[in-house]
Amino acid sequence: IFFSMPEGIVLTRTPLREYDEVISFITRDFGRVDVLAKGIKKITSKLSPHLEPLSYLSFDSVQGKEMMILTTVSTIEFFPQVRTHYIKSLQAEFAAHALHRLTRPGNLEYGVFDLFSGWLQTLGQVTHISDCRFLDWFMLKLMGAIGFEPTYGACVRCGRTEDLSFWSFGGGGVICTHCSLDNFEGDTPFRISPQSIRDLSRLSVGNPEQLSEDPGFVPGVHSLLVGHLQYQTEAKIGNWAHTCIEA
Repeated sequence: IFFSMPEGIVLTRTPLREYDEVISFITRDFGRVDVLAKGIKKITSKLSPHLEPLSYLSFDSVQGKEMMILTTVSTIEFFPQVRTHYIKSLQAEFAAHALHRLTRPGNLEYGVFDLFSGWLQTLGQVTHISDCRFLDWFMLKLMGAIGFEPTYGACVRCGRTEDLSFWSFGGGGVICTHCSLDNFEGDTPFRISPQSIRDLSRLSVGNPEQLSEDPGFVPGVHSLLVGHLQYQTEAKIGNWAHTCIEA
């Protein structure tokens, strides 16, 4: 079977045997696609320079015995403004890592490819990065695209939209004061500030191009996103705070 020229962005390269690697792409039409790049670790490989993580390219592959085998690639975009900036590259690499962890080959999550490619374009264009807002925005949108968006507009227990002062990682979102008094097995709601909820809402509806002009978000928003993702998914994503050094 010949798999003709889909477009994808390289997420990861995983070593396999002495000279081979498995290349993971995120694509618009097929979701995550894993292909075998044979001989890519040889000095003479012509494919290797095109397959660095974050490369946006089109590629051909054929069906092998165990998986698709990469045959040709053509680079579309290399995102040089991201690669040559230390903090931007850290954030982009973490986003690619998270995408790889949260997706599976054969599962098509609509909008994920466009979300990632658009975010990379915006990341390359911004002139100043401060705190975690760009990556927080991407991670929040990614959670929504794959079905794990936190609930912050109404109590996850009763649906109330007022007096939202607690958060439940097990429940997946905000809890009103009344419901916080109920018995939660293995998950104790903790108090959060009203500003955290307002900032989470701003982050959700905000435009990434405008984030650099925003006065900023309280640190609690980042902590909520990290904790929510860790609790709600089985994937080991980690905390992306190390990518958010002011630059």
